[in-house]
Amino acid sequence: MKSLEKYEIAYFNLGWRLFPVKRGNKHPITKNGYKDATNDPTQYQKECDGKMHNIGLATGKQSGVWVLDVDIAHGGEESLNRLQKQFGKIPNTVKSKTQSGGSHLYFQCQENMKLTNRVNVRPGIDIRADGGYVVLPPSKGPKGFYEWLYPPVRTEIAAAPTWLVQMVTKQSVKSNNDGLMSTLADGLTEGSRNMGIAQLAGLLLSHGLNITMAWMLTSSYNKNYCIPPLDDQEILKIFQSIANRELIQRHRWRQAE
Repeated sequence: MKSLEKYEIAYFNLGWRLFPVKRGNKHPITKNGYKDATNDPTQYQKECDGKMHNIGLATGKQSGVWVLDVDIAHGGEESLNRLQKQFGKIPNTVKSKTQSGGSHLYFQCQENMKLTNRVNVRPGIDIRADGGYVVLPPSKGPKGFYEWLYPPVRTEIAAAPTWLVQMVTKQSVKSNNDGLMSTLADGLTEGSRNMGIAQLAGLLLSHGLNITMAWMLTSSYNKNYCIPPLDDQEILKIFQSIANRELIQRHRWRQAE
């Protein structure tokens, strides 16, 4: 209990609103769950009522943060990596490891931002915002402890990049690949074929397409949209180079998980 108190005090000092959840799971102890969250230490201790507990954080405007919940068991880490390759890197921010080995990434609630809980915005990725909550370190779950990787006392909570805000608020997201798609639609001529074919292969593979299907589509594009088409040996050499690089990257993702 004492070990939790120093964390709870630190969280209160951040302006976060807390409520107790049952030790070993995510179920609230209080009758109204996250609606009972408070920034008053005395009220919080009354809610705990001397019971063993974990620490719940009410996400969204009331605490000033929303959370990207990445579940590795359902492909969340790979989904996040793909999103970053397509739209750009996520800035360094407060981050915790969940008891199941996933991660929580914390972001500022920006002014006029309307964001509620969303499930599976991408495979293995959920949003915890208004009307939701997360469990904070050093709480204990059935599979282990929640731990800080980048704690809020030493790391600034970042503002989410525009593309991520657009995605989680259901706005249309402008991809860095929009220009490439426009170029490919117009066809490739001498001087742009090699680079265009390499970019096409990279785009297909980075979105999880298997090697065989990606090769068939790349080869078909070359025959129908390159003027004149590259010869078979040249396009194969380009594709193999891109595929080898992509396979190395996928291996690194799996190791990181």
